[in-house]
Amino acid sequence: QQIDFDIISPDWLNEQQKQDDRFIYSDPILPIKEYVVTRQSQPPVLTLSGIEVGTVRGYYYHDDQQFERVDFASEKELLQALNLRRIEHIIIGDLPALYWSEQLGIAFSFNQLHSEGMLQLRLLAKHRGLLERINQAIAQLKHSGEIEKIEQQYISQLPIHAKGGR
Repeated sequence: QQIDFDIISPDWLNEQQKQDDRFIYSDPILPIKEYVVTRQSQPPVLTLSGIEVGTVRGYYYHDDQQFERVDFASEKELLQALNLRRIEHIIIGDLPALYWSEQLGIAFSFNQLHSEGMLQLRLLAKHRGLLERINQAIAQLKHSGEIEKIEQQYISQLPIHAKGGR
């Protein structure tokens, strides 16, 4: 059974996955950055090649053939595993990292940018007929400020020092 759509950044996909004609993509919705995150005062990460990296089960990572994935159920569990020293490096989005850091009282370091792009709806190609209406809805949500309002509501829950980092 396949899911009709999901929300994804094409920047998370490798070249073969990007060319997969089973899928089509909406217009961009909002920006996303994901980082290699470590505990504080860890040295800069120069390469992920050959090392264990905490990831979220089922998530795409454009370069996951270079490192050994250690899958966790969620971003929350990633940050907890990092804090408990079960893993030295994790890949996590900036806002989920800040949110869970605040909720759990866990300090971390944005060690290195891993990817940045735009979140988009990915649909099965059989739904091509819906794409124009979806893109119109995205444009309306952007124009009305609704997407920015939702994003600001989320960001406003984050610690003061993090709000300017977006």
